[in-house]
Amino acid sequence: FFFSRPNGFRSTAFRATSADAVATDVMTEELSEYELARLETIRKNQLAFESMGLGDAVAGLRAAASRPKLPKARSKPRPAADPSARRSSRRLAGEAAVNGGLVDSDGENDHPVYRDPNDVSAMTAPELKAWCDALRADVLRMAWVERLGEEEMRRLDGAQEWLAPFVIFTARFGGKGESSLSRQNLKSVLKQVFCLVSGAGVTTEKRGGAFGKGRPIGLGIQAEQVDALRAEAQVWMPQKRAPEDLVGRTVGGERIVKQPDRGPFDTSNGWLLNHPLMKIRLYCEHLDELKEMGHEATMRRLTGDGAWQAAGGDGAARGGESGGGGGGGGGEENEEEDEEDAP
Repeated sequence: FFFSRPNGFRSTAFRATSADAVATDVMTEELSEYELARLETIRKNQLAFESMGLGDAVAGLRAAASRPKLPKARSKPRPAADPSARRSSRRLAGEAAVNGGLVDSDGENDHPVYRDPNDVSAMTAPELKAWCDALRADVLRMAWVERLGEEEMRRLDGAQEWLAPFVIFTARFGGKGESSLSRQNLKSVLKQVFCLVSGAGVTTEKRGGAFGKGRPIGLGIQAEQVDALRAEAQVWMPQKRAPEDLVGRTVGGERIVKQPDRGPFDTSNGWLLNHPLMKIRLYCEHLDELKEMGHEATMRRLTGDGAWQAAGGDGAARGGESGGGGGGGGGEENEEEDEEDAP
């Protein structure tokens, strides 16, 4: 066992093999009080180890501690990785996205750019028509269609001629500020509109009966007629906050107030009836605008001159003669805070 003396003193090495060796191998006259006290502690510890029969074990540990350490073996260098096995980006490799998204070129460097397959604002006219036709077919395959009567089914089939362009227009310009509508919201709108067009009416688990049953809606409906239906809907299944343009109207002797005090309430933020009816009104107003201003002027107003020219004068939402989105007006402003995703 070895120890070092503090700076300023000549160090003395000794080996303590027994309690007597500790005292005899050190020249005590050359040690400081600190070193003498340290040696006394070592001597007492040695005596304690020996009294417990651990003297040989302690000596063995000291000997092992004094052995020189063997040098560590040098690790072998790793082989170089195969470049072909590395992960790579499908986009940078120029391959199509695996999740079904459309891939375009950015035009400048010919890099593929992922495009959301449900972003109708970026679709060409054929893409938008195919997308809307597929969504309309999905709605017509819902279980509620099987419950329609023969006359109701006849009405719905006969209305598909104008409902097809209605879907295209609503998808492209039916959102807030004549923006595009999400797929989820559009699907919810179509179900309710189809129920109203067929005359089957809109039902809800919160109350009995069907709103609008036996009163099918046609393409020639006027804005005031739509607003009358919206007011009736607010009385039948009130929203917790009535649309501003309906407040003060009277339906069946009941006056519409801003915050109704009785339910059951429409908790869908207007997607049960108010928003679907507004989409019909906007489309009818759009058709009136087409007659008055013409298709090109209507599209310029909707998309802006630059966007219309960039589309080559053939906007993505043309869909026959239904490409533009209609005229705004009462009720659309009421969706500013309520237009959330439909349930």
